[in-house]
Amino acid sequence: MSDLNNIIETQMNLQKEAANEALDEYLENLQEIDTKQHLLLQEKIKSDELYKEKFQTALMEMSLLISAAMVVTQDNEFLKIRKKVLFEARQDDEMIQEMRLFYIETITADELSKLLTTEEDRNSFTQRMQSFLESYKELKSI
Repeated sequence: MSDLNNIIETQMNLQKEAANEALDEYLENLQEIDTKQHLLLQEKIKSDELYKEKFQTALMEMSLLISAAMVVTQDNEFLKIRKKVLFEARQDDEMIQEMRLFYIETITADELSKLLTTEEDRNSFTQRMQSFLESYKELKSI
């Protein structure tokens, strides 16, 4: 687990700009879906730098999870990442929970068809994300 923590921390440090862009992109998506939630989240991340970092870390975890679901060929490697994200997700508040669900439910194999070129790849990605979604909903009692 510490290796995964190091990967996420390193990525956050190296890609602070990417984390900010991911946050901005999520805020744009949220604004289209729910203006009230958008304003609440925007205010919270402006007023609380620690929360902003926590939210960005959760975004990076989701990015890592989605990437791993696409490219990791060994299930045990994907399961390690899945386990790490689920471990961190235990402390998710409602806004982070909504973000994770947004990405799990909207990023589909069809949307990634340029990267997932075979039916086997698309099925594997879909199964992995569905498995994570089921575990996440169980964890959060959704």
